[in-house]
Amino acid sequence: RRQEVSLWRVVEAIEKAERDPGISGLYCHCDEAGLAAAGGLAVVEELREAVRSFSRTKPSFLHSRGFGPNGPAGGTHSYFFASAFDHVAVQPAGYVCIPGVAATAVFITGVLEKLGVAAKVLKRYEYKNAANALTEKAFTGAHREATEGLV
Repeated sequence: RRQEVSLWRVVEAIEKAERDPGISGLYCHCDEAGLAAAGGLAVVEELREAVRSFSRTKPSFLHSRGFGPNGPAGGTHSYFFASAFDHVAVQPAGYVCIPGVAATAVFITGVLEKLGVAAKVLKRYEYKNAANALTEKAFTGAHREATEGLV
């Protein structure tokens, strides 16, 4: 039966191990579901910082079955945590799924035209893009620039 341990105790243990001359390295088995159950990104960041500090002085190793799309952040939390280790091993049948960032826009002007509807909007300046969904069939230069700037 697994026993729950507080984040503070885990971080404290890693910091203690870093200072202990009798400890030569750190090994972690990263279970994506366990890491997700531990908390959100703030918890992952705390653990990661402790491991990063340890890794500056001693070797660190992480083993995982994979970093997949099933966690609450689509594998990014466990992958972010793993990046603090010197060595990362994924099972041969494992997977690495890191979702990217994307931005899209829907333009319904064509549909409105087929229905005989014309959108009448007031728009101030070219970077005010909310109405473009109703008035354009594709990205304008300013709309594209603003959207790509977010990504």
